[in-house]
Amino acid sequence: MKDFFKYVLASFTALFVFSIIGFLLTLMVIGGIAAMGEKEVQVKPNSVLNLKIQGQIVERKIDNPIEDLIYSEQDQIRMMGLNEIRSSIYKAKFDPNIKGIYLNPGLFSCGISTVDEIKDYIEDFKTTGKFVIAYSGNYSQLGYYLAASADKVYMNPQGMLELRGLSANYTFFKKAMDKLGIEANIFKVGKYKSAIEPFINDQMSQYSKEQSEVLVNSLWGTLKDRLAKDRNITDKVLDDFAQEGMMLSNQEMTVSSGLIDDLKYTDQIIAELNDSCGRKETAEPNFISLQKYTKANVKTDKEYSRNKIAFIYAAGGIDDGSNDGIKSGELAASIRKARTDSTVKAIVLRVNSPGGSAYGSEQIWRELELAKEGKPLIVSMGDVAASGGYYISCNAHTILARPSTITGSIGIFGMIPNFKGLTDKIGVTFDGVKTNEYADLMSVVRPMTQSEKNMLQAWVERGYNTFLTRCANGRNKTIEEINEIGQGRVWSGEDAKNIDLIDKFGGVNDAINLAAEMAGLESYRLVELPEQKDFFQQLIEDLSTQVKTSMLEMRMGENYEIYKTLIHYKGLSGLQARMPYELNIQ
Repeated sequence: MKDFFKYVLASFTALFVFSIIGFLLTLMVIGGIAAMGEKEVQVKPNSVLNLKIQGQIVERKIDNPIEDLIYSEQDQIRMMGLNEIRSSIYKAKFDPNIKGIYLNPGLFSCGISTVDEIKDYIEDFKTTGKFVIAYSGNYSQLGYYLAASADKVYMNPQGMLELRGLSANYTFFKKAMDKLGIEANIFKVGKYKSAIEPFINDQMSQYSKEQSEVLVNSLWGTLKDRLAKDRNITDKVLDDFAQEGMMLSNQEMTVSSGLIDDLKYTDQIIAELNDSCGRKETAEPNFISLQKYTKANVKTDKEYSRNKIAFIYAAGGIDDGSNDGIKSGELAASIRKARTDSTVKAIVLRVNSPGGSAYGSEQIWRELELAKEGKPLIVSMGDVAASGGYYISCNAHTILARPSTITGSIGIFGMIPNFKGLTDKIGVTFDGVKTNEYADLMSVVRPMTQSEKNMLQAWVERGYNTFLTRCANGRNKTIEEINEIGQGRVWSGEDAKNIDLIDKFGGVNDAINLAAEMAGLESYRLVELPEQKDFFQQLIEDLSTQVKTSMLEMRMGENYEIYKTLIHYKGLSGLQARMPYELNIQ
């Protein structure tokens, strides 16, 4: 009888748990379907596009069935897509109901090149004569860089303008590994290929420090140049403000130095926006959020055309095991689809990747090589197109990048850990048999022999020679010339153009226009690839990743990046053509 009651209780508990899960899933599905079935958004006359930039800005915002159910428009953890920002600002340019843009930069994460893209879209919008007003209580460095494209830049009287220069900081694990008894066997080509330094050094090497200093100074120079042009001030004003730590000074200094137009409270901004719209009301203007405006149907200057330009996204690490990275097989299939479609007249590959698997990069390169034989192939580089990201870019007909793009890093590395020191410490031993000398070549519980090390180093060098060959053929250079600027060294777009790693400066719109010109197209429509997954497939994936990631980020805070780095390296396999470090610019 006792066992019977245990069985009944267990069954009831299981039924209750599954009922709750089923109920939640049903709510999510119904909510998702309801969201999908939303009516087209109607824009009121005299409206203002409320461009609140916050959260993580990614190249392409995938339709997320559960994100809108979890996050509000004010949540800073949500993602924004550069694609939706671009299309919304473009629509607003032609929308007679949109009188201007209220640019409200919050805390957001992306690179300088992504901000440059948004600034270009805003500059294009301003050609209509419509207004752009920027306002924030506190400006981050990138937030101010973005806001500077507005007609007027305002700040709260008690706010802060964070303009302090750029820095690059790296985390090293060598001392922790020594304490644990873990050895890293490193195989690499390129004296600047420092992706493995955190596991063998406790500080930056001479070459790593050299390239990092050149890079951050180049990026800072690019940022200052555009800011100075936006605000009609000199570089010296910006440098002095950063050098003297004036971000902590009296707010009036931001106005007297020309960085800010005026200090205002929110009610004063509302009054100015209403006045700019020709409204006499004291209530808030007719704001429409980016999230809602993406659902508005606005007639633009684009007409339907059978001719297509394939816009293919290559964003994230290459075969690094992450859900939001590049899966080489899927990307290769998308390129294949574009090159075999007779209605696709040109291809634009948008690359924002630090690289990854050398094998995966080669498979993508092969499809691009076939594609360029019959159609114009343009590469548009985003924040990063380095190592494997450059591997898949190098054979395009034309490569466009921003001066602030991080590229190059032509090099290869591999790493095999040895945990014997750790297992000895905890009293775990191993023994076994094998049929051939190298049957346990990749064992991680014993030291490697010199013969094994020699074999693996030769393997890495063959991979590097292949990389050099791909770059040399793609850029019409000799292998020796590419090796001279390779060696794993990272370059800014500004410097990359001087050494012919890229062809022109430009953004997404420039790349699309060039592709149309090379294909001889007067009219065309963009087709984005890879195709988005259907609602239910995306729902299942989101349930397994989105909530878990968000919870980890909230619980771990700034330590989440360290955790993500360790998990990332755990998922790597094979030779890696990867940028030598993670560079975070705030």
